[in-house]
Amino acid sequence: MRAEYRHAVHAFLCFSFSIVAGISFAATIAEQATPEKAPIFDVASVKPSSSQISGQGAGRKGPPPFTIGPKQLAARGLTLKRLISHAYSVEGSLILGGPIWTENERYDIEAKTESPATREEMMLMLRTLLADRYQLKFHRESKAVTQNALVVAKNGPKYGPRFHLAQDGVPPSALDKRPVGEIPIKGKTMKDLAYFLTDNQHMWDPDADGRTGSPVLDQTGLAGVYDIVMRAVSRRDWLAVFEQDLGLKVEMRKIPSAVFVIDSAATPTSN
Repeated sequence: MRAEYRHAVHAFLCFSFSIVAGISFAATIAEQATPEKAPIFDVASVKPSSSQISGQGAGRKGPPPFTIGPKQLAARGLTLKRLISHAYSVEGSLILGGPIWTENERYDIEAKTESPATREEMMLMLRTLLADRYQLKFHRESKAVTQNALVVAKNGPKYGPRFHLAQDGVPPSALDKRPVGEIPIKGKTMKDLAYFLTDNQHMWDPDADGRTGSPVLDQTGLAGVYDIVMRAVSRRDWLAVFEQDLGLKVEMRKIPSAVFVIDSAATPTSN
């Protein structure tokens, strides 16, 4: 009886393992696979962008570089890595690998559907297009990536008139009365402050060229909602003044991140 029981348990465990292994394998390949019923565009054109000649790229004058409508998706002057960033909702700084052309050759894409589609469906169609036309193959992994981090300075946060927990019941008008040349941010978390610094990198990064670079990640460990007042000074002095006034700083740190790694890709043929 015991032998039969052991055989039954062994058979059950083998069956269970095969199911789990099958699910794990399917999950691994599902993101890259292009099943027969995967949504696709009815018409799609991929061409080298004329912006490569002018060097204007995504910053050129005219329509936005990436637009989505109910029946149309358009990309103008975007590199493959920028297209991946849109299709998979991943920050450009977290897209690694791939040949050099994936970050400097620009393309225009015009894609249409016969029936209206949601944004999510459009993104799935764009993923299929990248796999088909660019022969994109990739994998994801966890890796320590050097990124901008908002951290607490050596001597700790400097709580005071410029940096304190948001005051309940204080009329907004009282907080708005600041001298010219100061930047008040009211009722924000440290994560919100990190977003602000990401969107306004030109304000504090001497190397900023008008485009958003590596995002700033909140690594302060400070909870709560704050009222913050920053001084508008030159980019050369901004980080030093920021640390002096608030006891916070922005520095480059290696942060464990989920990265998108390009294994292979091919330049698409013109059509």
